[in-house]
Amino acid sequence: MLLKSLEEKLKSDHLLLDSQIVKDRQVYDLIPVTEATEYRDDVLYISDNLKAMDKTQMPANLLWCGARLTEEDALRINWIRTEPEKLAETIACARQYILDNHAIQNLRFHIMESLLHGTGLGTILNEMGDMLETSIVIMDMSGKIIANSQPFHIADSLWQESVARGYCPPFFIDHIRDVRLQHEGEEDDPAFRYCADNRIYYLSHRIYLDSELYAYAFMIQSRPEFNRLCSEMLLLIGDTVLKLVRGRSTSADNPSHMYSNLLADIFNGISSEQIQARITAGEMQFPKRMCIAMVKPRYFRGDSYVRESLMTTLNMSFQRKHMVYYHSAVVMLFGLDEKAPDLPEETLHLLDTICQQEHLIAGVSNPFGKVNSTRHYYNQAVRAIELALAMDREGNVFNYKSFSFYDIIDEIGSQRKIGFYCHPALAILRAYDSENGTQLYDLLKTYTRTGFNQNQTASELFLHRNTLSYRKQKIISLTGLDFEDMETQFLLQCSFRIDAYLEATRH
Repeated sequence: MLLKSLEEKLKSDHLLLDSQIVKDRQVYDLIPVTEATEYRDDVLYISDNLKAMDKTQMPANLLWCGARLTEEDALRINWIRTEPEKLAETIACARQYILDNHAIQNLRFHIMESLLHGTGLGTILNEMGDMLETSIVIMDMSGKIIANSQPFHIADSLWQESVARGYCPPFFIDHIRDVRLQHEGEEDDPAFRYCADNRIYYLSHRIYLDSELYAYAFMIQSRPEFNRLCSEMLLLIGDTVLKLVRGRSTSADNPSHMYSNLLADIFNGISSEQIQARITAGEMQFPKRMCIAMVKPRYFRGDSYVRESLMTTLNMSFQRKHMVYYHSAVVMLFGLDEKAPDLPEETLHLLDTICQQEHLIAGVSNPFGKVNSTRHYYNQAVRAIELALAMDREGNVFNYKSFSFYDIIDEIGSQRKIGFYCHPALAILRAYDSENGTQLYDLLKTYTRTGFNQNQTASELFLHRNTLSYRKQKIISLTGLDFEDMETQFLLQCSFRIDAYLEATRH
């Protein structure tokens, strides 16, 4: 370590009488002065008897006790003087500081190596955790764990389960929020604290990105005694996190990273308790009414296209701070006007234009108001795309409300023969048409689709009204249908929708 740094540490321990650093240099060891010594510039030499030393061959760096050097000798070398009764303690402390510095420099080398080879922050934290015998967690402002050391040594089952799922326990998130409010503006960083709710001790370091509080680095353990290097290592962790963040170009690392992380975790199914704790801790705001739009390529184009090119395009067009890459797609959360039922037409038109240009497909959920329900409405956007593709629908942007009935059918159909729920009239007419070469099934289908409007049906099928009336009576005689009965009309509408879905998805 640099001799000047060593001098400052020993001085802070009140072990020095006086000192002088003529030329600062790295020292790697402490060695007693002997007659046979060949002095090296990277060693701090120790003496308790200046009289025995050859003053014409003084070392470049000297630690001693006793009388002062002559002015001539003192001017030529680096020297540190202590009291005779403190020499042993000073030597022990100096040696420990040098060893600690070796450990830190060695870890810095491994960090640089990990960064160069892209092995990830987790590898770095694992090595630190092993060396310091502690557990390390990097947490964003909402409680999302960015990275942590493994194995995680806190025995508490809630901590173990939460870390495995990628977030800190809600009680700890609340604790950190309360501490932040109580100690706003304090310079104590890294800080040593105790969380009574779970009886854990921790060191914390605030990580700032562009003057904004980005994340926390924690060292957590069940005992209050931390390794003497922990504070310095926490600062090193903070620097490493910032290097990694600034080295990335994806939008996941912009100031809205908390929203992106939370949305991804909601889609993965975290609990309502965890959602609320993270929203509160991160002081996040969501619209009162919103909807989900999921956008993905129609054809495989690789994750890098979606993460970089597509997310950039959509962000420039819609300026969504609530946007996340998830399962090879981009998911956007749109705020809605409280008086408007859906996304504005201009937004849908812009989305459709981008989809046309980039060969994309988009699904849009129904509106909703509770953040805890976001996962359900994300699934609606997914299903809108799936059903549109299954039914070979034309277009690029598909609203779930247009497919909700088919989603019900598909859900029931996964458990039972959905075709059995169709009105028996459909099967009767199909069989009759097959045997007699008629088109009564198509006539009933059109009559149902037009809302049982006889004039419109005749016009669409190019039939005379009398011909239509005759064929309608034939259908009644074959099936016993009562077209004036509202329940019959409803069952026919449902049945033809089911039939159309089965026809479109039949393999």
